[in-house]
Amino acid sequence: MNYNCNSISQIGTVLYGRLHFTFTTPAAVVDFPIRLTVTDTVAFTMWDTISTSCLALSVGSNGNMGQNATDSVNMDYYRKGDCDTGRNGRGDEAIYLYDGSPVVIRHAGVNNERVSWSIYSDGFVSENGLKPMTGPGYAPHGSFSTASYDGFFSGTFVTIDSLVKLEKTWWRRSILTAAISLSSGCRSSRPP
Repeated sequence: MNYNCNSISQIGTVLYGRLHFTFTTPAAVVDFPIRLTVTDTVAFTMWDTISTSCLALSVGSNGNMGQNATDSVNMDYYRKGDCDTGRNGRGDEAIYLYDGSPVVIRHAGVNNERVSWSIYSDGFVSENGLKPMTGPGYAPHGSFSTASYDGFFSGTFVTIDSLVKLEKTWWRRSILTAAISLSSGCRSSRPP
């Protein structure tokens, strides 16, 4: 077995490398790829639900919204009198947003793109997963509220190579404000 330390490159918090096997009988060469996430702290995704009297949406500290249609908190207008209430072949009418996230595509060299997202359960150890971060230098995550609206701040999350930092905020008009301003309706509220 030959081990070439120069074939390992460190990109952010992920080590890439390979083990190179040379066999004599029968003659063969096999490369075994290695991808190792290196970190001193793993920040797991924190989930919250932003809801109004009309709908609910699951959001996470990794930038995800919808959480793979978990627990029917996916912008479901269906139970609030939406016109699309029948089984019509277009999918599950009770789910408006199955899963979503920012998508970051970065050109890292010739024929080398780094793609990061937090959809379909991609997370910290996934090949493309956005990673929530904690500690000094990173924005905190969590729920917040004012007299006018409630929300969730993702805090800082980073791409798979840790070279792009993102932050995301979801909010909803508070029940008291929504009751006072009925003309805004369920679907079109904006922060004051």
